[in-house]
Amino acid sequence: MGKTKLDFSIEASLLLAYVALELGDKVGITSVGQEVLSFLPPSKTPGQFGRMLESLYALQPRLEEPRYYLVLSDLSTRLRRRSLVVIFTDLIDERASEGLIRYSLGLLPRHLPLVVAMSDTEVIRIAESVPEEKSDLYRKAVASEMLVRRERLLARLRTAGILVLDTPPDKISTAVLDRYLEIKTRNAL
Repeated sequence: MGKTKLDFSIEASLLLAYVALELGDKVGITSVGQEVLSFLPPSKTPGQFGRMLESLYALQPRLEEPRYYLVLSDLSTRLRRRSLVVIFTDLIDERASEGLIRYSLGLLPRHLPLVVAMSDTEVIRIAESVPEEKSDLYRKAVASEMLVRRERLLARLRTAGILVLDTPPDKISTAVLDRYLEIKTRNAL
């Protein structure tokens, strides 16, 4: 079995944390599903990277809608200094993403939310395929509709002033690190 989107998210989180710590920034991590799964407050003390590894080690993918309000509303009050809040998520449908949009907006303007959405390469492949049979045509139509709805969600986030990174899972680590370094270079924090 290959890597899951969670695996790619964890790898990107750890790479970002490592570089941010090396550059003297505080890092923390929160994992959320139907409840808060782990919380490690931001710090740049020795051992923070190891604590992050421990916090992420036991996470498993879950097919459930995250309760963003458990974390994002709390972070807006816990974080005293302007912070980059990186949110790794999977944008599936509008109803499930309403909480993400609402509570990400609550972070603005004090903090800088960055929503990292990994594209589904299989859905893209199906949407771009040439149907050979009638059933392929239906699959293509559904995949195309999923992509249209997803793009609509991404546009809503961008229009609201939320930074968005939309990339395939295998490119996520580099893309997140590049965006962080760009934000640092612009002194946006």
